[in-house]
Order: sequence, then structure tokens, then C-alpha cells
Amino acid sequence: GVGAAVARNSLDDGTVSALSPNVGVWLRRGPARVTLSGLLTRLEGASWPEANLTVALSRGAVDVTAFGGVRDDPFSDLAPTGSWWAGASAAAWITPRAALVVSGGRYAPDILQGIPGGDYFTLGFRITARRARPVPPDIPVPLVFSRERAESGGIGFRLPAARSVAIVGDWNDWTPAPLRADGGGRWVLTEPVPPGVHRFNLVVDGERWVVPDDVPRIDDGFGGSVGLLVVSAS
Repeated sequence: GVGAAVARNSLDDGTVSALSPNVGVWLRRGPARVTLSGLLTRLEGASWPEANLTVALSRGAVDVTAFGGVRDDPFSDLAPTGSWWAGASAAAWITPRAALVVSGGRYAPDILQGIPGGDYFTLGFRITARRARPVPPDIPVPLVFSRERAESGGIGFRLPAARSVAIVGDWNDWTPAPLRADGGGRWVLTEPVPPGVHRFNLVVDGERWVVPDDVPRIDDGFGGSVGLLVVSAS
């Protein structure tokens, strides 16, 4: 990408302009995302090469972001605090829309306005319409069936070694409902399922709660997992 800016200094009547071509790459690994970027700021015939690294992590009710950067300054008087900066912030969500936020570190010098860098520390309370995570969680794609197919017993699961299989879900208050053996290790759901997004488990041989391997799963909040099933209205 590329950025451009024009600024006026309060000490004189002139303006200065800058052009900053930049490039970046990012890597996502589990709940963490790492971003590395570089840019070259051209200002009044001089160049400031710069590199930045950001690491973002989201776990449960806590979002953490750490950053750091370094810049080669041809004129030291524009950056008396040094040519590096670093900091971190953490947000602890006490509700889905409110969080306590603490941050601190050193911010970068402003080349365009000639403002030196400095240290900072903040403690705040954030209220938002929707939590925006620095690392979006993995959202599995659920099984999707039409209402007609679900009611006709078209939802099947493969469990070749099972002797009996029942299904429990949020639509039947987690009460085991037997599945019908359909041959070849396939077990078919025969009870009607209302339209909507549902969580479910299979009870194998009357004792094991499992999610089939070919079914997307999410954390059940109790150290286990549940499968996802969507039944559309049409």
C-alpha cells in the first residue's frame, strides 16, 4: 500500500508533505495473529525506513495486543527519545459489551509534525455495541439441512462400531432419542427437529457422549464439545 500526508507546523507558514509506501505480511496460528509490516517515509528529500511487529491474542474473556517498532532516523533532533517504540494493551471483558482496558509503553515519534516520542500508561473502561476481537475465533460451518429433509429422517451419522446410538440436543432438552440403524454403520435421526441452529451430542452404547468426526464442533463450556446442526425453514 501507500500513504500520503500534508501537515502545517505552527512555528511557520509553510507546509510539509510525505509519501509512505508500505508492505506487510501476517500469520495466524491458533488463537494468535502476528503482523509484520515495513514502510519507507519520504519527507522533504529524506527517508525514514521503518519496521513494525504486532502480536494479537484472544483467549476467553481477555484480549491482548503487543506491538513494537524501529525506525532509522537520519536527523536525530526529530527523535530525541530514540528510534524504537513498544507497548501492550489488555482488555478484560466483564460483559459482552463492556471491558476494563489497561495499556502502556512508548509511542513513536511523529516525523511529519516533528513531535518526539514518549511514554504512556492508560487505564480505562470500554463500552461497545459489539466486541471486536483482535483474532476472530474459528467458526465451524455447521451441518445444514432443510426442514423437509430433517423431518423425513434424512439426517444420518456414521458410527460403524456402535451397537446403539441416541441423540441429545437443545431441541429435546438433552433427552436421549434413539436413532435408527440404516445398515453399513449408518444411524438415522427420525424425530422432527425444529428450524434453527442447534447443539447436539450422540450417546453411543448408552454411555459415551461423542461428536462424529465429520461434524463441526464447538466448546460446550464444560471441558467437552458439542456438534452443530442447522435446520432451515425451507
